[in-house]
Amino acid sequence: MVCEQIVIFLFSLNFQISVLLIMKRADLQGVRGFSILIVLLFHLFPKKFSNGFAGVDIFFVLSGYLMTMIYSKKSADYDFVKLFYIRRFLRLLPMYAMTLLSVLAIGSWMLIKIEYYYLRNDVGLALAMITNLINLKPNTDYWKQVTEYAFVLHTWSLSVEVQYYLVVPLLFFIEQRFSRFGSTIVGSLTLASFLFYCFASDRLTFGFPLARFWQFQVGSLSSKLTSEPPKKSDEENLVDKPEYLPIKDAHKPVIRLALSICLLTLALPNLHFLIKKQVQVSATLISGLIFAIPNDSSCIFSNPLFSYLGDISYVLYLIHWPMILFCRYYYEALLSENEYLARAAVFSILGSIFVHHLLEKNLLGSFKKSTVFTMGCYGLCLCFLAWPHIFSEEPFQDGFVPGHDSYYWSNETYYDPSWPHEKLIANALAKNDIMYWHAWSLPPECEPTKNQFSCKVKPGNGTLKIMAIGNSYCVRAFPAIYEILKDHYKTMEMVALGGWEPLDKLFYPNFPETCPECYEVQKYIRMQTADILFIVNRFFYNFRDRITGPFDKDEVTQRALKELQTYSKYVKKIFISGVTISFLKKKHPLLELNRRLHLNQSLDSVGEYPYRDFLHQQANTLTRIRYILTKCPKCVFYDMQAPLCDGKKQTCYKCDQKSFLAYYNDSDHLSNVAIEKLIPSLRNVIEKMVNEI
Repeated sequence: MVCEQIVIFLFSLNFQISVLLIMKRADLQGVRGFSILIVLLFHLFPKKFSNGFAGVDIFFVLSGYLMTMIYSKKSADYDFVKLFYIRRFLRLLPMYAMTLLSVLAIGSWMLIKIEYYYLRNDVGLALAMITNLINLKPNTDYWKQVTEYAFVLHTWSLSVEVQYYLVVPLLFFIEQRFSRFGSTIVGSLTLASFLFYCFASDRLTFGFPLARFWQFQVGSLSSKLTSEPPKKSDEENLVDKPEYLPIKDAHKPVIRLALSICLLTLALPNLHFLIKKQVQVSATLISGLIFAIPNDSSCIFSNPLFSYLGDISYVLYLIHWPMILFCRYYYEALLSENEYLARAAVFSILGSIFVHHLLEKNLLGSFKKSTVFTMGCYGLCLCFLAWPHIFSEEPFQDGFVPGHDSYYWSNETYYDPSWPHEKLIANALAKNDIMYWHAWSLPPECEPTKNQFSCKVKPGNGTLKIMAIGNSYCVRAFPAIYEILKDHYKTMEMVALGGWEPLDKLFYPNFPETCPECYEVQKYIRMQTADILFIVNRFFYNFRDRITGPFDKDEVTQRALKELQTYSKYVKKIFISGVTISFLKKKHPLLELNRRLHLNQSLDSVGEYPYRDFLHQQANTLTRIRYILTKCPKCVFYDMQAPLCDGKKQTCYKCDQKSFLAYYNDSDHLSNVAIEKLIPSLRNVIEKMVNEI
């Protein structure tokens, strides 16, 4: 009997539309339409419409309003809970699953292997509806991800909403069963949620359900305030039901207009002075007040355009973000930014209209169709995720694991110049993938130590004691050092620490307390008395700071000189290198290169950059190093950037111009192809040092 009632219930009209018609609140659907509009503007132009993200906050308020309006007066028993969950998940899941399946299908064709690998991981989280929890990880920032190719990033809000639905029946039960005490419990949870939101970090509050709970409850309170006022003769109603919002009818249009105008300001461009949390709190409270005031036809948000946007808002929210990214991905090299964003907006709106009328409305009217459709989409998604691993020939290893026991670029033919263009492209795509995953490698028979970045090479037949120190740049360069000195060394060792720059003492202001490992390395060097000490790091921190006075007053330079003076007591030659251009705030060179190759697009602006960009970025570093060389007679500097440029040092390259193999395997580090490119000039510098010893 209960199942029959559920099926009949699910054959009713569209959930949101039917509710709004029953309650005669056309403005609510209009507010929903306005919310999706500002979210769309924000995702299209995040810098210009920087407050559009608040549309999602309004969604949460509206969701809380509707949940309370429909279900608060129903008995919170087993049948209610079953009906609630069936209806909610069938309302959300069909279009949600369809979107994830579409993203996977399009991504399998359009994306390069590396990005498709990450897409599959993201969709796996989205299928489980836990995308919002990704932002809880350290060093994860939603606002930065908006500019990346995170195709299901926007599903975080649906994850929050679903997680809220898990507790809604319990809240209704507590309030119905325990009356005043239940309301006190729910109110306390709401207050705790708001305080957590106010005082916790943005990373924690952005997608954490507890930090969003208060927004749903603002909507719930608005719904209770729009209920019919209780009869004063009924004392029980006066206790159990909230008071009707005490506003005179004559004042309501004016108040509603003022609130609506305040909400509309979220769509204004270039309001950058507002703080994100202030915007979110304001949007939440203003929308809650608008919902609490009974509607009339004069409301701004009763406009048919806003109402229709509200009708298609769920589908539009789901597809607009992937559509923007796919358009950017494909058209970025072909069209201007405004042109491909305009296409994304048109495709999103037209696609939403099509899907809403063809699929969404029909599925909402059929329990059986919705179930079959959802299960089919989920099943196909799982097939995509369970497909044979796309890196079956080269299993995935992250950048902190050597690619092979021996460095795989040695004695390997990367490409044959006689290959046809198509084979060169296919080879470049495959080899660049390998270099992306296998970010570094160690020389043969290099025994690792406790530090994952460090190792000792098997004793050689030469006479030189070689030591290399630094960070991940040193790790990348070490195989080349080994290749050049393999017939000259007696002992060879590398000691590297992630992010460590041996000459930048200001990075560790309380040295050695803040970097005991660095201090141990310094003591170790004194014990080893190496012939050649290689210092290779990226000079990313204080060396790049502006030089404001004479060098004898420059603390960065003086501390570096003091460190070199210490090293000079124990070694015969000091080799300094690692200064290269950084693309950290720009596009990933390897990924951008592979995208263009995969889509058969022009490599203009991708394969090269002017040498002056390097000089400008590293001007202070190079100036300090030049001065240091005048004060350190044992020091030699090797320009690691020059071999990647033309002979006149006018144009530098991100990839080999004949083979299309990338010179960078991420935004900073040189690939093995680039390291191999350094060997001829590096050999000249090192052999000269050896001859001078």
